[in-house]
Amino acid sequence: MGGIIASAAKAFSLEDEKEPEKRPVVPGEVEKSIVLARSNLIRNQKKAAINLHRLASDSDHIRYLIVQEGGVVPLINMYKAKSSEVQEYCLRALGELCKSEKCRTRILENGGWIPMLEGLKSKHYAIREAAVVAVGCLAEFEEAQFKLVQEGAVPG
Repeated sequence: MGGIIASAAKAFSLEDEKEPEKRPVVPGEVEKSIVLARSNLIRNQKKAAINLHRLASDSDHIRYLIVQEGGVVPLINMYKAKSSEVQEYCLRALGELCKSEKCRTRILENGGWIPMLEGLKSKHYAIREAAVVAVGCLAEFEEAQFKLVQEGAVPG
C-alpha cells in the first residue's frame, strides 16, 4: 500500500525533483533544532522545521538521532502552528523520518499519523503534497497500514 502511494506521488511529481541543499551535519545541530522546535515563537519553529527536514534528509543515522533525541513530539506539536510553512516542513520532516524503519515505530507510537491525515485535508497545496508523501512513507510499515485504515485514511 505504501509503495503504491509513494509511486503515485512520484508519478504526479508531488515530490520535489530538486535535491535539498546538502550541508554536513554539525555536531549539536540536531539537539539545537529540537530545542528551537519546542519554542512558542513561529520564527523559531520555522527554523526548526526547516532544519529538521534538511537533517532528516541526510541519512538513517541522523534520522535515528532525531528520534532518539525526542524530535518526533515537537514535530507533531509544531504542526498545530498557525504558519502554513511550519506545517508543511513538519510534514516533510515526518515523511523523511518515516523512510527509516527504526523511526516509523516511534512516530506511530507518538501519534505522528494524526498531522499527516489532517494535512491531507488542508487547503494549502504544499501541505497536502507533503502529507501525501509522508503517509506514503509511513504506510510502508504494516502496523501503520492498519492504523491508517482504522482511522479512515483509505477505504478498508
